[in-house]
Amino acid sequence: MNPRFGKPVIAVVLGVALLWNAASVVVASDHDWGSGLTFRECKNRGLTNYGRKTGQRWVGDFYANLYECTAPFTTAKVPKGPEGPLRPDSYSSPGISVTELSMHERPPQPDVFHPRSDLPPWEAVLPLDWAADPFGDRNWQFQLHAWVLMDYWLYAFGDGDENALGEVVAIALDWKRYHLDDNRRSAFEWYDMAVGVRASRLAFLLDQILVGDLMVDDEDLAALLLLAELHVERLLEPSFLSDGNHGLFQMAGLNALCQVISWRKVCAGAGVYVDKAFGRLLGEWFSEEAVHRENSPNYHGIVVDAFHRLRVVDRFRDAQVRSLIEEAATVTPWLTYPDGRWVPVGDSAGKGPQLKGPVEARCLSANGGCWAVRDLTKSGYAIIRSPPEAEHPSMLFVNSMFVEVEGSVIKHKHADDLGFVLIEGGHEIFVDSGKYGYNKDRKRSYVLSARAHNIPSLLGRPIDPRQVGPAPTQLQPIEVEDGEFLVEGYVDRPGLLLHRRKFSYLPGSHLTISDQVHNRTRHKWQSNLHLAPDLDPTLTPSGFVVRVGDLSVEATFEGKGCLIDQVRGRTDPYQGWISVGYRELIPATVVRATCPPHLVGSTWHVTFSQSNRGG
Repeated sequence: MNPRFGKPVIAVVLGVALLWNAASVVVASDHDWGSGLTFRECKNRGLTNYGRKTGQRWVGDFYANLYECTAPFTTAKVPKGPEGPLRPDSYSSPGISVTELSMHERPPQPDVFHPRSDLPPWEAVLPLDWAADPFGDRNWQFQLHAWVLMDYWLYAFGDGDENALGEVVAIALDWKRYHLDDNRRSAFEWYDMAVGVRASRLAFLLDQILVGDLMVDDEDLAALLLLAELHVERLLEPSFLSDGNHGLFQMAGLNALCQVISWRKVCAGAGVYVDKAFGRLLGEWFSEEAVHRENSPNYHGIVVDAFHRLRVVDRFRDAQVRSLIEEAATVTPWLTYPDGRWVPVGDSAGKGPQLKGPVEARCLSANGGCWAVRDLTKSGYAIIRSPPEAEHPSMLFVNSMFVEVEGSVIKHKHADDLGFVLIEGGHEIFVDSGKYGYNKDRKRSYVLSARAHNIPSLLGRPIDPRQVGPAPTQLQPIEVEDGEFLVEGYVDRPGLLLHRRKFSYLPGSHLTISDQVHNRTRHKWQSNLHLAPDLDPTLTPSGFVVRVGDLSVEATFEGKGCLIDQVRGRTDPYQGWISVGYRELIPATVVRATCPPHLVGSTWHVTFSQSNRGG
């Protein structure tokens, strides 16, 4: 057996792992098991593994799949080792590389496990307690069971340390020792995405063994093959397949593992299953315009990046799959600001690829200029922006994204339909409150709500996607009329309001926002404009003026009986904050028009004037 057991084997990951943040970990909590038992009751009985899927329910900030509280995946009897030859007569390597294993920033040292910067480092020594939960954090547990603590050694191997993979094998065998040899339970041992990620890592290890670059004895090889076959069996269960982005990691892991151990009986038919399942998932994940449906530009980029990192185009056989992935990649840079930051719609944060030229331009008459336009309105995005080479860019991004399937999961969705962000003269003018984080608290509730976006909200009645469900929305195709761009759409929130909105936009000149609000409540409603945090507006009787650099912005509001005011950094209730990091908010000014319940029509007129630039 590998002599590594008993020595400290820890790895550190500085960045939040790809899709391995709290958004990705959706596990049922109290009374969310299909049997009606609480999570703690299931755990105390050793019954925390997933059985038959029974439906979905909102848990915290997310929907979660519900499962029976059933018998563990393994029984008291330790499974036998794999039958048949341990090595094939001939072996053709799929060439799995270290870079395919969902790694991120290089861990600085091997003696602590630190998967998230908002939690303290954790010292771990083999043999490990795989049921450890020192911080009461499910995402931390998930990353432990996704074998993220292998990453230090995987990086070391990539740098030429030939002995590093022995440490990686030791971690895998210690996981087997705890769950199979000692027959102990842990809540995340068969969590869907963790199984997929582990399968990819097992495929990498077995590939290294079979090509002769990693030497292990037959006992350890048999143990790794046993783990591999158990993972394949679980991943081949149709009821175990996640409908969300976790399914990508499940299918990528299964595909890689069965390419490596194709001679094992367990993999018979796996290729056909993967192609069929993955093709179905792609149709659910992406719109006909190749836009990811999880209501977030950032998550579109994350999934597209995962496709390339996992070499999906190379490894999957379906030509339609490859075509869709290639088209999705062309969409990605349109979902970022000119400086490469993700447009902060839904749960978006960080940076992605910048849009680069050349791009096809749409020109306006009467010296209105030529602009880069991407009409993704069937998918919920309208994008009008300066060409990539512009020194002082403009950009209007209108959002009305939703999932058009009855009863479907709202993933990373905020109550932001018909919201927008705007850049003029290279300056952010109107912004979105952004992602914040995934902890269930008042700040998270705020950024999800309509009050945190540039749309109408109800005074004293939060509009929250977790409570009202998917709202029927629609954007009309981008039009040009009278020398300016037009974007129109509506959102219908049953029992609350029906909102119709029209944008008239001439970049660098003006933006007019015309609203029709049919209020179904007795609450007053507010039209909100969120300004960039460095802007300090001066209120006027009908709106505000603000200056940023050499750009002057003047806004006037038309609406009978409405009152104009502003808030910044308010906490009761929350309003006037934007996210600048994970669980980090800073104050920003919101100018509001508070209107009587019966008022239907209103308009914001926003004009821009630029002083001459020197030079």
